[in-house]
Amino acid sequence: MPINQLPKDVTPDAGKISLVADYGSRGPNGGIPVYLINASTNEINLEAQDGDVFLKLELMDKQERWIRAQPHAFSWCGNSYMDPPSLRPGHFIKIEGYQPKKGKKREIRFSLYHQKIVISSNAGEGLISAKDIDLASRDAMTVQDGSFEFVSKVALGELRLKNEMDHIKDLQQLAIFTLASPKFDSAKSRAVLLQVSKKFPKRNADVDRAIELLNQIANRERN
Repeated sequence: MPINQLPKDVTPDAGKISLVADYGSRGPNGGIPVYLINASTNEINLEAQDGDVFLKLELMDKQERWIRAQPHAFSWCGNSYMDPPSLRPGHFIKIEGYQPKKGKKREIRFSLYHQKIVISSNAGEGLISAKDIDLASRDAMTVQDGSFEFVSKVALGELRLKNEMDHIKDLQQLAIFTLASPKFDSAKSRAVLLQVSKKFPKRNADVDRAIELLNQIANRERN
Protein backbone atom coordinates (compact mmCIF):
# COMPACT_ATOMS: atom_id res chain seq x y z
CA MET A 1 0.00 0.00 0.00
CA PRO A 2 1.22 3.60 -0.55
CA ILE A 3 2.96 5.32 2.34
CA ASN A 4 0.24 7.97 2.64
CA GLN A 5 -2.03 5.20 3.97
CA LEU A 6 0.20 4.43 6.97
CA PRO A 7 -1.42 4.89 10.41
CA LYS A 8 -0.80 8.34 11.87
CA ASP A 9 1.38 6.93 14.68
CA VAL A 10 3.72 5.15 12.23
CA THR A 11 6.43 7.45 10.90
CA PRO A 12 8.87 6.22 8.23
CA ASP A 13 12.51 7.33 7.95
CA ALA A 14 12.63 9.82 5.09
CA GLY A 15 14.52 8.46 2.11
CA LYS A 16 15.25 5.14 3.81
CA ILE A 17 13.92 1.64 4.37
CA SER A 18 12.46 1.24 7.84
CA LEU A 19 10.79 -1.38 9.98
CA VAL A 20 8.31 0.04 12.49
CA ALA A 21 6.44 -1.97 15.13
CA ASP A 22 3.22 -0.54 16.54
CA TYR A 23 3.24 -1.91 20.08
CA GLY A 24 0.04 -0.11 20.97
CA SER A 25 -2.01 -2.15 18.53
CA ARG A 26 -2.78 -5.83 17.99
CA GLY A 27 -3.50 -7.81 14.85
CA PRO A 28 -6.37 -10.27 14.32
CA ASN A 29 -4.30 -13.13 15.78
CA GLY A 30 -3.00 -11.13 18.72
CA GLY A 31 0.27 -10.22 17.03
CA ILE A 32 1.94 -6.82 16.83
CA PRO A 33 1.53 -4.89 13.55
CA VAL A 34 4.92 -4.32 11.93
CA TYR A 35 5.36 -2.07 8.90
CA LEU A 36 8.16 -2.57 6.38
CA ILE A 37 8.33 0.83 4.71
CA ASN A 38 10.23 1.71 1.54
CA ALA A 39 10.73 5.46 1.55
CA SER A 40 13.80 5.09 -0.66
CA THR A 41 13.96 5.42 -4.45
CA ASN A 42 14.84 1.77 -5.04
CA GLU A 43 12.64 -1.31 -5.23
CA ILE A 44 13.28 -3.93 -2.56
CA ASN A 45 13.36 -7.59 -3.60
CA LEU A 46 12.49 -9.87 -0.71
CA GLU A 47 12.97 -13.56 0.00
CA ALA A 48 9.89 -15.38 1.30
CA GLN A 49 8.49 -18.78 2.23
CA ASP A 50 4.81 -19.15 1.40
CA GLY A 51 4.45 -15.39 1.69
CA ASP A 52 6.40 -15.21 4.98
CA VAL A 53 9.24 -12.68 4.60
CA PHE A 54 11.07 -14.13 7.63
CA LEU A 55 10.12 -11.44 10.12
CA LYS A 56 11.16 -12.80 13.52
CA LEU A 57 10.57 -11.84 17.13
CA GLU A 58 13.74 -11.03 19.10
CA LEU A 59 14.54 -10.68 22.79
CA MET A 60 17.21 -8.69 24.61
CA ASP A 61 19.02 -11.30 26.73
CA LYS A 62 21.00 -10.87 29.98
CA GLN A 63 24.19 -10.20 28.00
CA GLU A 64 22.39 -7.33 26.25
CA ARG A 65 22.36 -9.20 22.95
CA TRP A 66 19.37 -9.50 20.67
CA ILE A 67 18.50 -13.17 20.15
CA ARG A 68 15.73 -14.78 18.13
CA ALA A 69 12.73 -15.72 20.26
CA GLN A 70 10.68 -17.28 17.46
CA PRO A 71 11.61 -20.66 15.93
CA HIS A 72 11.27 -21.34 12.23
CA ALA A 73 10.15 -24.38 10.26
CA PHE A 74 11.48 -24.52 6.69
CA SER A 75 9.28 -26.02 4.00
CA TRP A 76 10.44 -29.16 2.18
CA CYS A 77 8.64 -28.04 -0.99
CA GLY A 78 10.55 -25.87 -3.46
CA ASN A 79 7.31 -24.23 -4.56
CA SER A 80 7.15 -22.51 -1.18
CA TYR A 81 10.00 -20.25 -2.27
CA MET A 82 8.66 -19.32 -5.70
CA ASP A 83 7.54 -15.80 -6.67
CA PRO A 84 9.22 -13.79 -3.89
CA PRO A 85 7.57 -10.41 -3.28
CA SER A 86 9.03 -6.98 -3.95
CA LEU A 87 8.31 -3.61 -2.36
CA ARG A 88 8.10 -0.56 -4.60
CA PRO A 89 9.41 2.86 -3.58
CA GLY A 90 6.85 4.88 -1.66
CA HIS A 91 4.99 1.78 -0.46
CA PHE A 92 4.82 -0.43 2.63
CA ILE A 93 3.93 -3.96 3.69
CA LYS A 94 2.05 -4.65 6.91
CA ILE A 95 3.10 -7.84 8.71
CA GLU A 96 1.68 -9.31 11.89
CA GLY A 97 4.64 -9.75 14.23
CA TYR A 98 4.53 -13.00 16.19
CA GLN A 99 3.42 -13.11 19.80
CA PRO A 100 3.05 -16.34 21.80
CA LYS A 101 -0.34 -16.99 23.37
CA LYS A 102 1.33 -17.18 26.78
CA GLY A 103 4.61 -15.75 27.95
CA LYS A 104 6.50 -13.19 29.99
CA LYS A 105 6.62 -9.49 29.26
CA ARG A 106 10.06 -8.39 28.10
CA GLU A 107 11.75 -5.85 25.86
CA ILE A 108 11.40 -7.11 22.31
CA ARG A 109 11.86 -6.09 18.69
CA PHE A 110 11.42 -7.64 15.25
CA SER A 111 14.07 -8.29 12.58
CA LEU A 112 14.11 -9.56 9.02
CA TYR A 113 16.09 -12.75 8.42
CA HIS A 114 17.35 -14.28 5.15
CA GLN A 115 17.22 -10.94 3.33
CA LYS A 116 19.86 -8.89 1.55
CA ILE A 117 18.88 -5.97 3.74
CA VAL A 118 19.72 -6.06 7.45
CA ILE A 119 17.02 -4.25 9.37
CA SER A 120 15.37 -4.32 12.80
CA SER A 121 12.39 -2.53 14.27
CA ASN A 122 12.08 -0.18 17.18
CA ALA A 123 12.01 -1.89 20.59
CA GLY A 124 8.99 -2.14 22.85
CA GLU A 125 7.22 -4.37 25.35
CA GLY A 126 5.84 -7.71 24.31
CA LEU A 127 5.55 -11.38 25.21
CA ILE A 128 8.23 -14.06 24.86
CA SER A 129 8.07 -17.79 25.48
CA ALA A 130 10.93 -19.78 27.04
CA LYS A 131 9.97 -22.78 24.88
CA ASP A 132 10.15 -20.68 21.71
CA ILE A 133 13.60 -19.40 22.66
CA ASP A 134 14.84 -22.95 23.25
CA LEU A 135 13.46 -24.22 19.92
CA ALA A 136 14.91 -21.21 18.06
CA SER A 137 18.35 -21.84 19.56
CA ARG A 138 18.59 -25.22 17.82
CA ASP A 139 16.60 -24.98 14.60
CA ALA A 140 18.00 -24.92 11.07
CA MET A 141 17.77 -21.14 10.84
CA THR A 142 20.13 -20.70 13.80
CA VAL A 143 22.78 -22.63 11.86
CA GLN A 144 22.20 -20.88 8.55
CA ASP A 145 22.32 -17.44 10.19
CA GLY A 146 24.97 -18.26 12.80
CA SER A 147 28.38 -16.67 13.21
CA PHE A 148 31.47 -18.34 11.77
CA GLU A 149 32.49 -19.53 15.24
CA PHE A 150 29.06 -21.02 15.95
CA VAL A 151 28.74 -22.76 12.58
CA SER A 152 32.29 -24.13 12.91
CA LYS A 153 31.49 -25.69 16.29
CA VAL A 154 28.42 -27.42 14.84
CA ALA A 155 30.39 -28.64 11.82
CA LEU A 156 33.17 -29.98 14.06
CA GLY A 157 30.73 -31.79 16.31
CA GLU A 158 31.66 -29.62 19.28
CA LEU A 159 28.06 -28.44 19.49
CA ARG A 160 25.30 -30.94 18.84
CA LEU A 161 21.86 -29.54 18.15
CA LYS A 162 18.51 -31.31 17.88
CA ASN A 163 16.15 -29.57 15.49
CA GLU A 164 12.50 -30.19 16.39
CA MET A 165 11.00 -27.72 13.90
CA ASP A 166 11.21 -29.28 10.45
CA HIS A 167 12.69 -31.93 8.15
CA ILE A 168 16.29 -30.66 8.39
CA LYS A 169 17.58 -33.05 11.04
CA ASP A 170 21.27 -33.31 10.12
CA LEU A 171 22.47 -29.94 11.38
CA GLN A 172 26.12 -30.96 11.18
CA GLN A 173 25.70 -31.44 7.43
CA LEU A 174 23.89 -28.11 7.22
CA ALA A 175 26.77 -26.43 9.07
CA ILE A 176 29.29 -27.96 6.65
CA PHE A 177 27.42 -26.52 3.68
CA THR A 178 26.90 -23.20 5.48
CA LEU A 179 30.68 -22.87 5.74
CA ALA A 180 30.64 -22.58 1.95
CA SER A 181 28.61 -19.39 2.23
CA PRO A 182 30.18 -16.28 0.68
CA LYS A 183 29.49 -14.44 3.95
CA PHE A 184 32.48 -16.23 5.53
CA ASP A 185 36.18 -15.92 4.77
CA SER A 186 36.85 -18.77 2.34
CA ALA A 187 40.35 -19.53 3.69
CA LYS A 188 39.02 -19.91 7.22
CA SER A 189 36.14 -22.05 6.00
CA ARG A 190 38.49 -24.33 4.09
CA ALA A 191 40.64 -24.79 7.19
CA VAL A 192 37.64 -25.84 9.27
CA LEU A 193 36.36 -28.14 6.53
CA LEU A 194 39.70 -29.95 6.45
CA GLN A 195 39.45 -30.44 10.22
CA VAL A 196 35.96 -31.87 9.77
CA SER A 197 37.26 -34.28 7.13
CA LYS A 198 39.99 -35.57 9.45
CA LYS A 199 37.69 -35.81 12.47
CA PHE A 200 34.71 -37.30 10.63
CA PRO A 201 35.83 -39.34 7.56
CA LYS A 202 32.20 -40.29 6.93
CA ARG A 203 31.57 -36.60 6.19
CA ASN A 204 34.09 -36.47 3.34
CA ALA A 205 31.39 -36.34 0.64
CA ASP A 206 29.77 -33.35 2.35
CA VAL A 207 33.14 -31.65 2.82
CA ASP A 208 34.07 -32.22 -0.83
CA ARG A 209 30.76 -30.69 -1.92
CA ALA A 210 31.30 -27.66 0.33
CA ILE A 211 34.81 -27.13 -1.04
CA GLU A 212 33.41 -27.43 -4.58
CA LEU A 213 30.93 -24.65 -3.74
CA LEU A 214 33.77 -22.48 -2.41
CA ASN A 215 35.69 -23.06 -5.64
CA GLN A 216 32.67 -22.01 -7.67
CA ILE A 217 32.40 -18.79 -5.67
CA ALA A 218 36.10 -18.10 -6.17
CA ASN A 219 35.79 -18.66 -9.94
CA ARG A 220 32.83 -16.27 -10.17
CA GLU A 221 34.76 -13.60 -8.27
CA ARG A 222 37.76 -13.96 -10.60
CA ASN A 223 35.56 -13.63 -13.68
